[in-house]
Amino acid sequence: MTARDLPKGHSGTMGTTTSTVRQQLLTVAEAAERAGATALHPGYGFLSERPELSQACLARGITFVGPSPATLALCGDKIATREVAR
Repeated sequence: MTARDLPKGHSGTMGTTTSTVRQQLLTVAEAAERAGATALHPGYGFLSERPELSQACLARGITFVGPSPATLALCGDKIATREVAR
């Protein structure tokens, strides 16, 4: 199964919708901003692999300690990643 096979609005994580994930990403970025953070390391796991979190940090002037939004988006597309690696 690929992301293309998922029902519309489903994130691919069991029981989690795309809108829920977006809200989680915004909550993390907003909390970092309120705390006065200058950088955010996302740790490991699902949220660290989302280009939206990297973009949300960038939009708030917070350094995302990880790949750029473009790199994360590319790596999320396995077919495109293989093409770039060739």
